[in-house]
Amino acid sequence: MQPPARSYGSELIVWRLHTQADLSSLAALWRAAPAEHIFQRFEMAAAWARVFAGPGGPYRPRIWYCENPPLILPLAEREEVLRWLGDGLWDYCDPLGDAAAPEWRQAPVAQAPAALHGIRENCGWWTWFQSQPWKLEYFADAPFYRAGALPPEAAVAALDERHPRITERLDHLLRAGVEFAMVTEPLERQRLLAWTLRQKAARMAALGQANVLGGLEAAWLAEMVACHPEFCELWRLGPADRPWAALLTWSQPGLRLGYTLSFDPAVARHSPGVKLLYAVLRRTVAEGRGFDFLTGSQPFKLRFASGAQRLWQCHSPAAAAMLNCNQN
Repeated sequence: MQPPARSYGSELIVWRLHTQADLSSLAALWRAAPAEHIFQRFEMAAAWARVFAGPGGPYRPRIWYCENPPLILPLAEREEVLRWLGDGLWDYCDPLGDAAAPEWRQAPVAQAPAALHGIRENCGWWTWFQSQPWKLEYFADAPFYRAGALPPEAAVAALDERHPRITERLDHLLRAGVEFAMVTEPLERQRLLAWTLRQKAARMAALGQANVLGGLEAAWLAEMVACHPEFCELWRLGPADRPWAALLTWSQPGLRLGYTLSFDPAVARHSPGVKLLYAVLRRTVAEGRGFDFLTGSQPFKLRFASGAQRLWQCHSPAAAAMLNCNQN
């Protein structure tokens, strides 16, 4: 479905709407549009749309785009409310393209019912979000670690100096032969992801909390792990046949992002999850990169963070009323 071209003064501004779960026709445009973070990659979006907007899926794509310049507003509709493509899985969500492009003033979505999360206060789109007729509300903090101007070797030494206890205990485990590794073999990656998801589900059930990584989410992660080892990483502490802990991270230039962490409660006395997180943080700093702990201010993240960015969510009054109606 393509809305008609709309003329503004001497300019012809054409916004089109993509509504199909197959995003392949948008691949070239998507990759040409400037992006700020890993969650804006076309590969992530295409897999999400196949899983969540395919036959029987709960979402319908509503992706507004402009070809010149390349601009994309990646949305999907659920329960008559517009949400981000990637809803529930991507910590950071933004449009793609030049945030200063005048074409955004005519983006035909401002009055639609919308409920959007993962908006970074320091993103290039912050002013655009503030200009929309949506209510902005604080959502959460996302802790991060930045080493500053120190060279990598000195940065690792400074990190260890700030955390002598876990440094000593992690080094003790490694000297005793406990394996720490990035998992690269395809079958082991799939097995470790399955183990991670089982541990996560059991942990959430034991705590009486909802498990946000359900069947569709697991299917999306399985595709990322199987098809994109260049940016979807899996780490393990302990032997391959009986992992102590596993961590899934995303990798982009200058930054690694910690996504989901699981551990075996049978070895909880060794704090394997925290030790694995710290081992990956040290590796990241040694590579001269920053580390993003993503959404949430859990103590195990704040323990190592050097700062945090604020995340916001926004919704239109129409969306709030519709969501309340759907919940009743």
